Amino acid sequence: MKALPITQHDRIWRVYLKFADRHGRGVNETCLRVYRRYVKFCPEDMERFIKFLIKYGNYNEAVSVLADIINDDNFQSRNGKSKFQLWNQLCSLLVKHPDKITSLNADPIIRQGICRYTDQVGVLWNSLADYYIRSGNLARARDVYAEAVTAVLTIRDFTQVFDAYAEFEESITKARMEFVDKAEIVLHEDELEVELCLERLESLMNKRPLLLNSVLLRQNPHNVSDWLKRVELLENEGPHEQISAFMEAISSVDPVKATAGRPSSLWIELSRLYEKYKQLSDSRVVLEKATGVAFLHVDDLANIYCEWAEMEIRHEYVLQ
Repeated sequence: MKALPITQHDRIWRVYLKFADRHGRGVNETCLRVYRRYVKFCPEDMERFIKFLIKYGNYNEAVSVLADIINDDNFQSRNGKSKFQLWNQLCSLLVKHPDKITSLNADPIIRQGICRYTDQVGVLWNSLADYYIRSGNLARARDVYAEAVTAVLTIRDFTQVFDAYAEFEESITKARMEFVDKAEIVLHEDELEVELCLERLESLMNKRPLLLNSVLLRQNPHNVSDWLKRVELLENEGPHEQISAFMEAISSVDPVKATAGRPSSLWIELSRLYEKYKQLSDSRVVLEKATGVAFLHVDDLANIYCEWAEMEIRHEYVLQ
């Protein structure tokens, strides 16, 4: 090649690369050197090099080369792939071959994608969890799922993540139960582990309505109806949790931006909750504070005063 002008190098590379593609497994290092030298001559053909690396199981170098071309603003794919398609290929390799890749850390790369590609959030959260599952780190995978269901902003993403989360817990529970069924000697610790798995799965399924409600409130924190629904969902958790939800609602809902209900109803229902548990002084304090809220509509203020009067009448309180 040194004897030929550079304009004729393409004739040699065509034959040389065929040799590398054919004998990549047998003389891998030699073929690697061929390709490394080739992409210096023709950097726009990096995707062919990546294909070669993947074909012969060199995932570690494949992801490094992929990351380089993704970060190269001047790179144009000969195959017409977008930056997202290249990035998606990178994530797929990281997730599927965690034991063979040490050059890149999958976690921050996938999280970067979660922030950047908002239409793929659910898929990417599941990919991150899958990465830890394939790595054998089930506890970390569970943490990722738990984080994801409290972070997603759309019903679609929530459904994708929650379904994967539930399937993950079901598969672990099933595996533990099968292990116990087949064991000749069942230890007490094994039985406890099965019970723990069942409790985790049951707890997750029971939390679904509340988690879904949280998604709706992240979409619109000024939705009065969704806040009242949240308090209703917390009924079995006791008055403390319900009161906390009301407090959060009152601090989150802007009376001017309130939708799907009267903002005054949050104050009124909180007052009634205190009244239900015979805490009349707290009920009065709530209604008194509500009279100082800058409601958009005068009807809201009127509702507060009417509720206050009715509450006092119910308890036969007469102003002296």
